[in-house]
Amino acid sequence: MQWKAVIGTIKSATIKIGLWAVIAWGLGVQRGPAQESAPPDWKAAIEAAKTQFKPITPGEVATAKVELAASVAALENWLVRSGAPIAEGWKKYLGWSDLENVVASEQPPTPEVVNKLLAKLTANEVGLERQQFTRTRAALARYSAYSRQAASDNLPAQYASELDSLATHLDAYTANPASGDEALAVGRSLAWLADSGQASDLVSTVRQQFGGPNLHASVSQRLAAVGIERDVDQVTGVRDNILGTDIRGSARMVGRTSLALVDNPEAATLNIMLAGNAYSNSMGYNGPVTVHTTGVTGIAGTKQLQMTGNGLVAFRAAANARTRSTIHSLTAKHRMIEKIGWKRAGQQKSQSEAIASSRAAARVAAQMDQEAAGMVAEQNERFLEKVKYPLMRRNAIPEEMNFSTAENRIFVRMLQAATGRLAAPSAPPEHAETHDIAVRVHESLAVNLGEAILGGVELTDLEIEKLIKEDLKADLPEELRVTLDDGTLDPDKEPWSIVFAKELPLRAQFQDGGLKLAIRAEGFTRGEGDEPGTYKPALSELVEIGASYKIEKTDVGATLRREGDVAVRFPNRENPDQVTIRDNAIVAFMRRKFRNLYKEEFVGEGVELKDRWAAAGKLRLAELQSGGAWLTLGWQMPADAPALAPVAAAPAEVVDAAAGAE
Repeated sequence: MQWKAVIGTIKSATIKIGLWAVIAWGLGVQRGPAQESAPPDWKAAIEAAKTQFKPITPGEVATAKVELAASVAALENWLVRSGAPIAEGWKKYLGWSDLENVVASEQPPTPEVVNKLLAKLTANEVGLERQQFTRTRAALARYSAYSRQAASDNLPAQYASELDSLATHLDAYTANPASGDEALAVGRSLAWLADSGQASDLVSTVRQQFGGPNLHASVSQRLAAVGIERDVDQVTGVRDNILGTDIRGSARMVGRTSLALVDNPEAATLNIMLAGNAYSNSMGYNGPVTVHTTGVTGIAGTKQLQMTGNGLVAFRAAANARTRSTIHSLTAKHRMIEKIGWKRAGQQKSQSEAIASSRAAARVAAQMDQEAAGMVAEQNERFLEKVKYPLMRRNAIPEEMNFSTAENRIFVRMLQAATGRLAAPSAPPEHAETHDIAVRVHESLAVNLGEAILGGVELTDLEIEKLIKEDLKADLPEELRVTLDDGTLDPDKEPWSIVFAKELPLRAQFQDGGLKLAIRAEGFTRGEGDEPGTYKPALSELVEIGASYKIEKTDVGATLRREGDVAVRFPNRENPDQVTIRDNAIVAFMRRKFRNLYKEEFVGEGVELKDRWAAAGKLRLAELQSGGAWLTLGWQMPADAPALAPVAAAPAEVVDAAAGAE
C-alpha cells in the first residue's frame, strides 16, 4: 500500500509549506494579532507607567543570583554524570571558570564576560537544547540584567527616557504600521523595559497589539492529494485457518488511497483512506476434503495523521471488511464425505465469511500501523534535529506554530518574535482562495528569524558554498564557488568570510510594490591569515549590503528587477553612504560577491515540484504583491493538470462500518 511514501509526502508538505516560498524568493479560521478595535490610548498608558517605577532591590538581585547558582550546580551535576570526557569538553567550550567566577563574585559581572558566555550558550551546538543549558542561559541573562540595573544610579532617569522614546515611536508606528524603522525602535524600548523588570503590563499590552502571527501559509487539498492519492494493485499470498480448514492461495488487492482533510483548528488533521476489493483464489484442506473457493473482500481503512508544532502524530488505523465467497468445487475420496462436506460448508459459509472479514480488516489496520510507525518516528526525528532543536539552541522557538485544516485546505500559522522585536501589527492582506499554494509573510519574520539564526554568526566561503548547494539546492554562482569538481579547494579563489551583526543581521522591507533586502555584517575577512586555516581581517565595523527590487508582473508569473547596483552603507558613520578611498578595495570586493546573491533579476516563471508531486505540473505564480510590510504570494496548478482518477469503491456497507469504527 506504499504507506512509507504516503507518510513522507505528508511530512514534506507540512514542513515545506511555511518555508518554501520564502526561500524561493531569497528571503527566506485565523487568529489576528489584535482585535479590530480602536488602539489603546498609548499616551495615557505611558503616563501611568511613569508613576510605576520599581527600583531593583538587593533582594531581587540575590534571588536572581541564587537561581543562577542553582542552575549552574544542576548543569555541573549533569556533566559529572555524563562522564569525564564529556564534562571536560563542555567546560572547555563554555569557559567554565568564567561562569564560576560570575557565581562566586560579589560584584556584578561585566558585560564582556556575560556576552561571551551567552554567545556560547546560544550557539547551534548539539546538546545546548537540553534543559540544563537553557535554564543556565536564562538565569545568567536575568542575573546580569538585574545586577547591572541595581548598580546604576541613573536607572530612574533612564526609565523615564525610555518611556518618552516609546511614546514617540508608538505614535509614529500606530500612524504607519508599515514603518519597519519605527517597529525596531519600539522593540528596543520594550527590550530595555523587559530586561529591567519594569512596566510589565505596558510591555504586555504593546506586544499584544503589535505581536500577531507573521507567517500565514496554506496548500489546497487538491495539490496535497496529487502527492498522496495512488492506485493500489498488489498480489499477496494467502495462508489462514478458518474453522479447522487450512486455506492456501493468493489474493489481488485493487483499490486506491485517497486524502480527506478534517476540519480542525488545533492540528492539521489528515485521513488517508484505502478503499477497494481483494480478489482471492484459494484451496482449503480439511481432513479428506479439498475445497476450491474464490472470494471478493471489500476493504475500507483509515489512518489519521496530525501535525502540530511538536511534530507528527499517527493514530491507530481503523479498518473494516466484508467478504463474499463462492465454493466452486468440493472433492473427497468418497461421495458420502463430499455430501457431508457440502452440507457443512453451506452451514458454515456465513460464519466463515464473517471470520475472514474480521481477519482481513485486522491485517489491513495492522499493516497501516506498522508501515506508518517507522516513517512517523523518522520524520519526527528530522523535525527535532533540523528544526526544533536548532531553534531551541538559539533561543528562537516561535511563540506560535499552528497547523490546522479546513475541509479543503491545510494551514500553517507562525509567530516569530523576540525580546527586542515586534511581530505583525495587523492581519495579513486578503488573497484569492483558489491558490494551490498561498503564502503571506510579514517583514518582521525575516528580521526576527534572521537575528535568531544569523546574529553574530561567522560564515566562511566554504560554508556559504555548502549552504547554497546542499541546503538551498540552488545553482552556485561562479564568484561564490570555492572548491573544484573533485572537492578540493580551488587555489585561484581568495579565502573570505563574513561575520553577521548581532543586531539586525537581516532586513527585509515589503513596500509600494517592491522589496528591499539587506544583510548587516560587523566583520569581513579576506585572504589567508598567518596561521593555516585562518583568514585575514579586512573590515571590523558595521556594514550594510543591500539591494532594492521592483515587482513586474508578467503573463507567466512575475519578475523582480533590481534597481541600481548593490548598495554598501556604513550605518554608524556620520554619513552612512560615504565610501572613502580607504574603503574602495573592500567595498568593490563585497559588491562583486553579493551581486551574485542580489541578481539583477529573479524571474518567477513557475515552480515544478519534485517526486510524487511532479504530476501536478508547473505551478504558475498567480499573485505577487508587496505593500504595508506584507509580501503576498500565490501559485496555482495548471488548468491542464491531470485529473485525479476516481477512488476505487468498496461496498457501501463496508465504508459505513469503517467510518463507525474510527
